[in-house]
Amino acid sequence: EGDKNRLIIGQVVRGAITGQPNIPVALGILDKSGGLAGIIGSAILPEYFRDFYESLRLGEGASVGLLRRDGAVLARFPEMTDAPVDVSKSTVFREQVAVEQSGAVEVADSLDGVRRIISFRHVPDYGLIVAVTESRDAVLDYWSRLAMAVGIAVVAILIIFLALLIFSLRELKAHAGAEEVLR
Repeated sequence: EGDKNRLIIGQVVRGAITGQPNIPVALGILDKSGGLAGIIGSAILPEYFRDFYESLRLGEGASVGLLRRDGAVLARFPEMTDAPVDVSKSTVFREQVAVEQSGAVEVADSLDGVRRIISFRHVPDYGLIVAVTESRDAVLDYWSRLAMAVGIAVVAILIIFLALLIFSLRELKAHAGAEEVLR
């Protein structure tokens, strides 16, 4: 029963009529005794995932990929015509992405030499992996700006604390002086 109920996702193929890329999807239909009664199939246009990509609002040069568990790239946004359609032979895929359920890895792009961070997560029960790729500098720039804002806030709080401490000490000194005069 395990494999019969598993969703099967095929390689991207061009539609015979439209010429557009399609992701074939099939699911076995079981009869009451658990035997295969039939197969239901459909195709998904990779363009369907564009809204998801755009909702992420990633920075310049970032991309989102939808991969099969075997390393076949099903969709990538923005589209990159020179990028591989199968990443199964890459060391990063074999040693981390295919093995771990989620994570991030830094790599140097072989095409342009730019250091990138690939964050990935397996989609349970579907045999799919979502991968987000961003330049290392863009990620570090974001965190640097965030750290700078936090640092400025901490310095401002320390200055306010110091000012309150100085004010309190002056008040205590004035109060002690007034007590001395009264004695």
